[in-house]
Amino acid sequence: AFANMSYALIAPFLPFELVNKNVPLYMFGYIFSCYSLAVIICSPFVGYMLTKVSRRSFVQFGIFSMAFAMILLAVGSHIENYSMFIFVSFVTRFIQGFAAARFKQHATLSLANYKGAPSKVIGLLETSCGIGLMIGPVVGS
Repeated sequence: AFANMSYALIAPFLPFELVNKNVPLYMFGYIFSCYSLAVIICSPFVGYMLTKVSRRSFVQFGIFSMAFAMILLAVGSHIENYSMFIFVSFVTRFIQGFAAARFKQHATLSLANYKGAPSKVIGLLETSCGIGLMIGPVVGS
């Protein structure tokens, strides 16, 4: 839920920030899609790293990365320089995607190792993803 909440959290206010900074409309999509691009790029590497480090440190680093991205996003809204603001927006979304890839890989691996009823766990996992996507815009606004 945390990864999906962070994905949706910026939806209510980032477009207004971009308009206030005179960012062209076509850049909105690029900035928002940078998250998904990071998930696609980072997932294979994250999957490999998951086999090399402990799960606990893996998730802790993902949480730290997501928190860092959120702080960077908050600080970035005060940047007056146009180019720097665009750069920080892209970097923030990429870090969020990287952290989300860590969460999603860990959840998938945990599900693969689950001995009980995996269908119930899949249902809970998808429910938590949906809750995160619902809560994000509410918290962001």
